[in-house]
Amino acid sequence: MAKETMKAKIEWLEHENAEYIQLNLRLNQEIADMQEKADLAFIKSNHQIQLEQKLAFQTKKAETYESRLNFEKEKSAARIAKIEELDAKNKRLKDEIIRLNEKADKNTHNVRNAGRKPKVSEKQIVEIQMMRDKGMMIQVIAKEVGLSYGLVQKYCKIIKN
Repeated sequence: MAKETMKAKIEWLEHENAEYIQLNLRLNQEIADMQEKADLAFIKSNHQIQLEQKLAFQTKKAETYESRLNFEKEKSAARIAKIEELDAKNKRLKDEIIRLNEKADKNTHNVRNAGRKPKVSEKQIVEIQMMRDKGMMIQVIAKEVGLSYGLVQKYCKIIKN
């Protein structure tokens, strides 16, 4: 075999390089075609359709939660306004109670606490009222508390008024 010259070797390598470039281009084109076919197959596949349906469902669900959240915010704002209104009313009523208690203290019959002491304590009066609210008869209450029928009846009438 004859000795190859450098020029022939370079030409042969350039020719081989050109063939490899052509082969590379053809293979890249085949890969691109395969990817395109796979993408088209995926678009037409049931899996793609299911994913789109799940996405639509999740979007709808998110919209529902958002509308529910807005509704709850409005509801909370209304509740807060109502609470503030009730707090103001409560403060007015407390002030009224304080004013009435002060007025009652001023209108005490006997400032020195002279005279006859009450036979029944406040605790007993509350007890009588609770028993009557439970539906007990006045006679039974009188025997249980140890007071007369008339006195128990008097404190029961105070309840009604």
